[in-house]
Amino acid sequence: MIDFLRSSYYATCSETWEHMSQTSQAFLGDKDIAHSIPVVPIEFGHGVAGDAFDDLVGIELERHQATAQFPRVCVLDFRETRWIDIASTQRISAFYLAARKRNWMTLVRPPRLKKVRDHWRLWRFPAAFEAATDTPFSRLIAGDDRSILNEQQSTYDERRILRIHDGHDPHSLRSSNFWGFVSEKISPTNLPSVASKQADLWSMDDVQDLLKKYIAGRVDYIPTRVVFEAIFNATKHPGASVIQTASYHDKLARMKAQDKSEGRKSDFVMFFWDNGRSILSTIDDAISRQVELKRHYLQDFERNYLLKFRPWDKENPYKNPVNSSIDVDLDLPDEVRLLSVLFPGVSTKPEMESIHQTHPALNELDERLTRRGMGLFVLANAVAEVLGGSLEFRTGRHYMHVKKTKPQTAERTGAPLEILVSETNPYLPDFEGNLITIRIPSV
Repeated sequence: MIDFLRSSYYATCSETWEHMSQTSQAFLGDKDIAHSIPVVPIEFGHGVAGDAFDDLVGIELERHQATAQFPRVCVLDFRETRWIDIASTQRISAFYLAARKRNWMTLVRPPRLKKVRDHWRLWRFPAAFEAATDTPFSRLIAGDDRSILNEQQSTYDERRILRIHDGHDPHSLRSSNFWGFVSEKISPTNLPSVASKQADLWSMDDVQDLLKKYIAGRVDYIPTRVVFEAIFNATKHPGASVIQTASYHDKLARMKAQDKSEGRKSDFVMFFWDNGRSILSTIDDAISRQVELKRHYLQDFERNYLLKFRPWDKENPYKNPVNSSIDVDLDLPDEVRLLSVLFPGVSTKPEMESIHQTHPALNELDERLTRRGMGLFVLANAVAEVLGGSLEFRTGRHYMHVKKTKPQTAERTGAPLEILVSETNPYLPDFEGNLITIRIPSV
């Protein structure tokens, strides 16, 4: 690995290394300094999904903890990877941003299997990485691996896969590559229009017809209660300037590629990532400013949540019902404050009622669902309770998994949703931004 880095050093340095020295010109011109930079190799296996990315990165960072305070090179080695899901792919961008803040350089060793590299190309991950980081994807690739930068995508039929015609804008990213990575610039003033536009696209007949082939139940909830609410939620995260989304279903992708192999059984997966401040820090800041978080709290929807907490050191885990009526303040533990974002009517910006918007379909069903602070409540209900899926929030130093409680447990606890909050490896940098991953079971 060291020889690999040394041989590729001058091929990849340039501006990326400027973060690693106060005197960049001298730094870049001194091979001895380049040789002295510690390297953290992180090798990924055949499959990378769920929390595997953070687990493997955390293990290696802990192993190399002695160099954590200094410039170093983190090598994300995917050479053996035969499958990486879209949410794990997004974590590459988030890790790069977190590492850059610490003056660490990030390199990627791409998968040996061209099909995996072509999956990144077809889903437009390189462009999404650049949109998220303002850094060309090519800066991640070094040495002999740079030969892949000249490759053409040859695995998938680009005339068929992912194409869904958008009659309003036939040249849009969604029209040419509906399920792939899409990046949208956001601000408090344009967020409602971004959320509405994306929800409208997911409401198109061609999209809904495809979803009905692979998802049982109310696929009409996906535009109105999933896409809209997940995107609009980003307004609560100060500093958010971009939101990225992508989705994937194995059977759908193989069908569009005319691949008749059996393949793996998979959920329909979609994610929403923004680059704003973490959810918990946003809540804590609002509490510190004495914001009335529960100004719009709705007792009509009061409920218990079965909260399971798993600390990193595995000491003092617990499982208890938490009622949404509790006061949300800094005396509550982190995991309960994080859970509170799902409470009905809890908002870190209740004063924005005048510009609050929701999808019209919600208003037709129940006006109460459209009130301020109901977005994540509606999202969790749609995904976990109606569609039988799960949500994962990756933010700061925590994961929060949300799923429907088993019937007997729900009857005993009065909690329709089970929430698992886990602390991350303390040697991992704080997650950059907020990632909501949604998994909906296949038919």
